[in-house]
Amino acid sequence: MKHIILRFASISILSIFIGFIVYVHLNSLKPTFSILSDNISNLKEGELLYYGSDSCEVCQEFNKVLKDYQDETQSKIYYWDATNFATIKKAAEIKVYNTPTIIIRRNSGFKIAQGYKNLEELKLFLERD
Repeated sequence: MKHIILRFASISILSIFIGFIVYVHLNSLKPTFSILSDNISNLKEGELLYYGSDSCEVCQEFNKVLKDYQDETQSKIYYWDATNFATIKKAAEIKVYNTPTIIIRRNSGFKIAQGYKNLEELKLFLERD
């Protein structure tokens, strides 16, 4: 009996450790987001807003691109969760219905890019007026 308990405890500890390593690895692939909880009108010129979801596979891939962009530029990226009903309503007000979507404030308006972009495409989108 003592042998079974020891084996169970060892397996449990190993499982928790492996789970922690996987969790840390998956979170290191995501950029650090700031939450834009208020109206989009609070987004300042040149700031980025990312509309995405953890349940969206394309968004998970796009997170890696955003992470690379953020590491390279030290940009602040705001996040709207596409699974939150209030956020979905806010996004619809600016005609955003798909994930992933990047929104940037430009010249008193918004520039919107929907769908996956690689790092170079993202940079080109953000550089153009």
